[in-house]
Amino acid sequence: MILNMWYRIDIFKWTTLLLPTHLRKPKIIAFLKVLITPLSSLYDKFIIDQQDDFFYLKHNAQVCYLRKALNDQFDPVNREITLSDGNRFERIYIYTRAEETPLFLTKLTLNSRDDYSDTGVDYIVGIPNNLSNQENEINALINRFNAATKRYKLVTNE
Repeated sequence: MILNMWYRIDIFKWTTLLLPTHLRKPKIIAFLKVLITPLSSLYDKFIIDQQDDFFYLKHNAQVCYLRKALNDQFDPVNREITLSDGNRFERIYIYTRAEETPLFLTKLTLNSRDDYSDTGVDYIVGIPNNLSNQENEINALINRFNAATKRYKLVTNE
């Protein structure tokens, strides 16, 4: 990763170089390494967190970036995770009980609450069957990037 070159520091070498030359004895260098060890572990944690943060900075809630983030994280080989528009069915007004004027319909399709445009989902995330056990992690990643007003539905592809 390109950003790592800006943060590549050998802390043990740096402490030795900052030590005056007449004090560079093996016991003093070993003592300084013991003192610097917590700083070195903190530096390692910083590098790992920096790489994770860089991943989150490269992606956002746009469809192409969200699909890329999901595929990079969960399906890097096959890249079968898809995003599609949500269903936009309109509600069919039949009649109220007070009107008492029944309307006879030929065929009426029953849809779930998520399928209607006023209460439905904005997009559908399709995941392959082999990722169905990782739905919680996928939901967490989508929620990290998802805009506050957007609703989604996770569907397992057959």
